[in-house]
Amino acid sequence: MFGLKPSQVRGPRLQSAAIIAIGAALGLALPAFADGPIDGLWEGASTAGDAEIGVKASLVDTLGEIKLQGSGRAFGGTVRCRYLLRLQDGAIAETIVSPNLSSPDCPRTPTITLGALEGDQLSVEIAADSLPELPATVLRRRFGPVPEEMRPAVAEGIDVLGARLGDTRAEIEALLVEELGYAPQADRNRRLDDPGYVAEFVHYGRASEHKGSRVADDLVVVAYSGGADSDTAASPEARAVSIRRKWVTHPEARISIEALDDAVAQKYGPGDVTRFFDRSGERVDGMTKAGRLLTRPRTYCRQEMEDTGRQAGVYEQLISIPGEPARFETGVFTHCGSFVSAITTERHSSVTGLSHPVLDLHVARYDLLSDEVWKQISARLLRDLAEDLAREGQSTEQVKPRL
Repeated sequence: MFGLKPSQVRGPRLQSAAIIAIGAALGLALPAFADGPIDGLWEGASTAGDAEIGVKASLVDTLGEIKLQGSGRAFGGTVRCRYLLRLQDGAIAETIVSPNLSSPDCPRTPTITLGALEGDQLSVEIAADSLPELPATVLRRRFGPVPEEMRPAVAEGIDVLGARLGDTRAEIEALLVEELGYAPQADRNRRLDDPGYVAEFVHYGRASEHKGSRVADDLVVVAYSGGADSDTAASPEARAVSIRRKWVTHPEARISIEALDDAVAQKYGPGDVTRFFDRSGERVDGMTKAGRLLTRPRTYCRQEMEDTGRQAGVYEQLISIPGEPARFETGVFTHCGSFVSAITTERHSSVTGLSHPVLDLHVARYDLLSDEVWKQISARLLRDLAEDLAREGQSTEQVKPRL
């Protein structure tokens, strides 16, 4: 939905934490995770004496993979292992080694046990005949679904003409089309059609009452939540993830830029172009660079991150919000709330000789944007894992080369 590159799927930046135990015995009963989804991209590391091991895991629906890298004298050098997983009810039902991407010393048939989620963290225990004994390791889920307890409160007045983030398409259209007189602009609509993920950006336009105006003079663009297919994307239950209004006021309306700025300040608060709101719905200061307020609220989100024991910045995932290509590129921070960007400029009409203002207004919630990024990543990851399992899931003894 938001312009991710395929290369970001295989090794994306990661975000939270999980406990994974890797044992040597085959066929043991495996415990399921405790409350909360295990989907996500995870990583962690641990050391013991002269042994160090790093673990990366990608878990999506019924498939996954785990990569191990051991180093130090206890390993006799560096050992890299990759295992493909089939998941069932939060546990691993089958483990398949990827021979072309694993060192010869990697255990061929390890039991990999997913431990219980405890809030935001998990641990890793690795035990195998060919591996040294290591203590439990913490994995952090560095990107994945946003936990419900991290959803922000909706800040008061963060809407566009009453259309709110999180409202359904049916609710948005009842307001814009039926009450306010906006008309759907089917020729302007845009759809992102990615394998396993489809999303729609719908345009609604309203013509000015003044003579000679165009329907594009007042345009509201809503990015709706996506899904696995076009039916889901076009569903009346799809929710507004981002709402943007581009309004070119008519010169004969005699709206001054001062009056427009006052209206923006009265509704969204005075100050800079961008207003940030934390997860409690309170307005907070953003971060400036060269006098310009950025749309990456590191300053206040960093403290939120550190309070939960995470490093600043690990939640950032660049996305491109529908609109002008570079203007609304921002970072997704699941510890942040929402933002309003209101840019006012002034034009001069050569026809009337009058000046008139233009409003570019945009509201978005970070958790909803993050949801869409994860949907897009997980759809690609699930496809890639299925292809890998189909290719490597056969016994190598059964695959005879033709000579």
